[in-house]
Parts: sequence; C-alpha cells; structure tokens
Amino acid sequence: MTYKMRLASSVAFGIFAATSAFAQTAEPAPARTSTEESASSLDIVVTAQRREERLVDVPLTVLSSNAEQLQAAGVTSTKDLGLVVPGLSFTTMGAWANPAIRGVTTTITAPGGESPVAIYIDGVYQPSQQGTFTDLPDISHIEVSKGPQGTLFGRNATGGAIAIFTRNPTYDLTGSFSAETGMWMGGHDTYKGISASFKGFISGGLSETLAASLSGYYSTDPGYMRDEVTGGHYGRARTYSTRGKLMWEPSDSVKFLLTGFYSNRYDQPTVTGTPIDNYSLAFGDPNGIVTTRPWHIAFDRVPTDAFGGKPGFEVKNYGGSLRGEFSFDAGTLTSITAVNNTLSDIMVNVDGARSPACYATFACANYQVLEPSRMVSQEFDFASRKFGIFSFVAGAYLYRERAEIKDIVNGLEYLHQYVQTKSWAVFAEGSADLSDSLHAIAGIRYSKDRKTLAGSYGPLVAATPTRTPANPCCASWDAFTPRFSVRYDVNDHANVYFTFSRGFKSGLFDASTFNTPPLKPETLTSFEAGVKMSYANFTFNLSGFLYDYKDLQIEVFTGLAATQLNADARLRGLDADASFRLSEDLTLRVAGSWLPYAKYRGGYEAADQIPATPGLGGGPVLDFQDADGNRMIKAPKVTASATLAYS
Repeated sequence: MTYKMRLASSVAFGIFAATSAFAQTAEPAPARTSTEESASSLDIVVTAQRREERLVDVPLTVLSSNAEQLQAAGVTSTKDLGLVVPGLSFTTMGAWANPAIRGVTTTITAPGGESPVAIYIDGVYQPSQQGTFTDLPDISHIEVSKGPQGTLFGRNATGGAIAIFTRNPTYDLTGSFSAETGMWMGGHDTYKGISASFKGFISGGLSETLAASLSGYYSTDPGYMRDEVTGGHYGRARTYSTRGKLMWEPSDSVKFLLTGFYSNRYDQPTVTGTPIDNYSLAFGDPNGIVTTRPWHIAFDRVPTDAFGGKPGFEVKNYGGSLRGEFSFDAGTLTSITAVNNTLSDIMVNVDGARSPACYATFACANYQVLEPSRMVSQEFDFASRKFGIFSFVAGAYLYRERAEIKDIVNGLEYLHQYVQTKSWAVFAEGSADLSDSLHAIAGIRYSKDRKTLAGSYGPLVAATPTRTPANPCCASWDAFTPRFSVRYDVNDHANVYFTFSRGFKSGLFDASTFNTPPLKPETLTSFEAGVKMSYANFTFNLSGFLYDYKDLQIEVFTGLAATQLNADARLRGLDADASFRLSEDLTLRVAGSWLPYAKYRGGYEAADQIPATPGLGGGPVLDFQDADGNRMIKAPKVTASATLAYS
C-alpha cells in the first residue's frame, strides 16, 4: 500500500509530463495486463486493431500512455488527456465534453448529437457528452487512435477513438491510496479555501478462479469566487465515483469480467455570471448588477430550481458491463454487453448579470437543461489466429439509446424532446503477409442507423406543431466505411506505411424544432502515410495526413435557440514523436502535431458572431457572417510536449 499527502498553495508550479506509446520503453507499470507488457520499445503491445500486436506494426497514428506516465503528467480524469496526446484537445462547453483530434470535433449538444471522437472505457462505447468526464483512480493505460476508425470501432469514430482501460482484478492482495490537498490564497476581495481529493484501489482473490477489485475517488473544492448579490462564496465543485469489478476464470480458455460503476459531478465554476466583454442587457437596468472584476459574479435566480437558482451542473452516470472471452484453436471470441445511464441537470445564466426587470421580460434568462439518457449495447467480435499468411477480425454490433431533453427558461418549460436511436453494424478486416517485407490490411463495415423524434413545446411557446409518440419524425442512414493499409518493412526496426480510411457519423434532428429536415450524416475520407522506427534506445514516428470532411455538423445560435447546419472542410498536417534513452536512468521524449491547413470550404454561410459595438441597452447584437475559408475552431496549428524523465 502507498500513502502520500501533498500540499499546494494557490499559485502552483507544475511540470506536466507528456508521452506517447511510440516512445514507451522498458519502464515498468503497475498492474499491467498482457496487452500492455513490454520488455523493450519494440515490444509495446496495443489493441488498436482489435487484436494484440506490436505498436510499430500498426499502420495508424496511435499514442498510448500507461498509469505511471499518466500520473506523472498530472492526468486525473479524461479532461486532462490533452496533456499526454499532442493533437488532442479535450475542451468543454459547460457540462458537455468536446474532444477534438486533428481539428475534428463538434459543438452540438442536442440529444443524439454524439461526438465524432468515440470514447471507449474497457471496450464499452460512451455515448453521452456529459458522461465522458470520467475520473481515473484505477487507470491502467490509454490508447488514442487518430484518424477515422470506421471499420473496427465504427460508431461515430470519424475523428478517431480514445480507448481507456482501467485496472482488472488480481489474485494477489494489492492496493493503493493517495490524498491531496490545496489552499486558495486569494486577494482581499476573494475567498480563501481548502480543496482536497482522495483516491484508492484494492484488489484480491476470493478463490482460485475468482477475483475482485474496487476503486473510488472523491474531491471537493469550496470555490474562491465572490457572489456580488449575496456577498457569499461561489464556485463549489464536488466529485465522487466508484468502480467495482468481479473476474471469474473457470478455465484457461474462458474468462468473464463483470463491471459496475457510479459517478456524480457537481460543478459551479464552469458557467459563471460574468458577461463577456461587458456585453449585457442588465446595463440598461438601473437596479442591475454587472460584474467587471475577475472572480466576481452576479446572476438572477430561479426560486424553484434545485440548485437554488445558481448556475452550475450536476451529472450522474452509472451502469455496468459483462465481458466474456472464449479462446479456441481458431482464435478468440469476445462478447461485451453494456448498459449506461446519464442524468444531467445544467443551469446557465445567459446574460451574465443580475437584472430583475430584464429577467421579468425574459430578455435576460436562466437557461436550464435536463438531459436523461439510457444506452444498451451488445458487441461480438472474433479475432482469428494466423492461418499461414492470413488472419482476420470480424464482428457485429447492436446499439440502442433513448436521449431526452427538457429546456426551461426562467422556470418555464420551453421544449421537451425525445430522440431514440437504433443502430446495428457488421464488420470484417483481414491482414495478409504478401512477402517477408510487404503486408496489407483490407476491411469494411456496414452501419445502419434509425432515429425517431417526438416531443412538444411548453407553455412558454405559442401553439406550434409538435411530434407525439404516435406521430413521430423518423429518419434512417446507412454507410459502408472501408479501410485499406499497406506496410513495407525496410528492416526489422523500421517501416513505411500508407492507409486509406473513411469515417461515418449518423445524421441528427434539430434540437429547436420538430419540423425541419434532419442534418445529413458526416463523412470523413482520410489519406495517411508515415514512417516508424523502433530501436533499443531510440524511436521515431512521423505521419502526414489529408482529410476531406463532408457535411460536418455545426451548431449555430440564432439569438433565441440553437439550430444546426452542415458544412464542408479540408484539413492536412503532420504528427511526429521521438524518444531517446540517454542512459539507463534518463529518457527524453518529444512529440508534436502540426496542422497548417484546417478550413471550412462550403455550407457555413451563417456563422454567428457578436460585433464590436454593443446594441440597444448595452446588450450584444448577434450578426451572421460567412465562415467559409476561415480556420476551423479547436484546430491549433501547433501542439507539442516534451518530457525528461529520470528514474
């Protein structure tokens, strides 16, 4: 067991380590499974192609970090993953997660509007954008695959896939516990406070064939902001989560893993009552309160709200999965059955100020969103052994989700909407060694999605056509997503490769109406070429890519509600990383991503923006401009990291 206590002041200086699996070496990692073990840089094993294989042999840009490296980098949850993966941005919009890989992301938060970067935890797809903020007290390792993963991962993996693996039970009694505390040392007009976090993991055998593990995490922060309306504290954050696993291995060829989890996140700092650039209609109210100083907030309150009318959010996420692995002479069959529930309650103060007169006329608003969702999925895949020069992976995937949204403005219902998604897919991918040096991969996936929309407007809106469960709005989409790769081994330590792949993200309904046509599905065609080198004391990887992005789905704010549109884009860039073992104890790792071109190329003629001059009453005037030819959001030209590790 390990124990630690760390005290941090309000001004903290940290060294964030960033690593990639291309650069992993022989450093040991705690509680690693067979898919992670490595004796040298040549032996790093990943499952990015649904089978265990050396990373150097995978003709994709895949980055991985183990638990030790993640801890050194300060990664405690999924939102921190950008610290260890250049080219990955894990940003937020309030309670919604918006990961971006190579500039591919979404701004849509409507029901059924999932991210184009697919997130998997222990092999289970995570559909909710609120539920993908996951604390990682029991992290084993991560694998981030860049580019479309439409063949093997399929569902909404247009920009890539983030696979998170947590620690499995062990038969030996093992565990860890850590605690951290920090103190805000604010100025005279802000608050001092103490924050703390605790995490632990314990595992052990219950019999010769049965083992169990339990992990937990808790953190609290009182907040340091001042509420100018009440004069009290604001900015509280609190998170707790737990995950339990039960592993049963009745024989060498059969293994079952039962997992259950629960998490709860409450956060006030994400949405505060501070107007951007002092734009607020409350300036026209002589009794209004508009804050202009940092860390000071003001907002109107909804008396009937569970939060006491304060902006913030609470997200509950719980579910479980059953994984079965069955080994045969011909290969391994894996079955994953999963259920995932997310309940989110989000309050946003749109005007960023307090103004009773403005609030009474609904010109200023507290906007509340309730979003419960439930997902059930079943996946089967079979990874064959090698038959001469040939091996393959094949499988089927079934998915069903019901997502609901209720929009409430100043305590009155605006919209209540239901979206039900039914999806299925079949896929197959084969690998062949055409010679000792030449290797090829070819695969294809067929996906079929059907979505059903129903719901109604609330009393805040005049009588408007609605959609009832007996008269829903339905739409279906299907797609073939192929992949072809060829790899040539220059020698035992280096190779070059080329990969063509395509990604698909299904269409969706407009979150603000029941009568407009649904958005078209996204498609992304990728061309990638690269070189990989792996020696005992040196690794180097370089890849270049070109994306043709069609019908990407964009959310636009009209002034009263959000609406969606399709646009096109083109991206191209480079990824590179290298590691150098300078001595037995000293390792240098560097990694970077360069995205010189990432522009909208059609369909985005209605980008909303706030002009420089405030409008009537001091509030902003919303304008719409043609964004075609402009750089895409969340697509920085350069991201880089470097780590110097001494052991």
